[in-house]
Amino acid sequence: MPEYVNEIQRGIKSYCDEKGISYHDIQKHEGMMRNVMFRCNSKGEWMVLVSFYYPDQPIIDGVMSYIHNTFKNIVSLVYVVNEKMNDTLSGCTVITYAGLPYLTEWLGDKEYRINPLSFFQTNTDQAKELYDITASYANLTGTELVYDLYTGTGSIALYVADK
Repeated sequence: MPEYVNEIQRGIKSYCDEKGISYHDIQKHEGMMRNVMFRCNSKGEWMVLVSFYYPDQPIIDGVMSYIHNTFKNIVSLVYVVNEKMNDTLSGCTVITYAGLPYLTEWLGDKEYRINPLSFFQTNTDQAKELYDITASYANLTGTELVYDLYTGTGSIALYVADK
């Protein structure tokens, strides 16, 4: 990951330490700040998802405002409140604090909108190589029906759809 991730996470930690915001202990089931997820596209734009343990809106607004006002390359700033006993985000409502509710990425001439809970390849340069090899092996003639099962956003089928 680029150094920008470290800048953001260090900034959030400093902000939380300064404000006395607690960190989540998954064994004791207490503490406000659960985790932060980062995604960067090939243009250097960022999606940041912050996971909080309980819905203390003044604290959430403070953290999110700090991130929004401090880090300028974030095009999608979102958060969830996850009161579950585990860190999975399934079933959690993603709330867009600033920017878009998705991050745009490109593979070849295809544009993908990736929402915070989507599975999408993190190394898009290698994903393009993999998809090119897959398309080559498939030797598509234009009459096939392609199924893209259990791969997340369906990016492989979309990549070869015009073939």
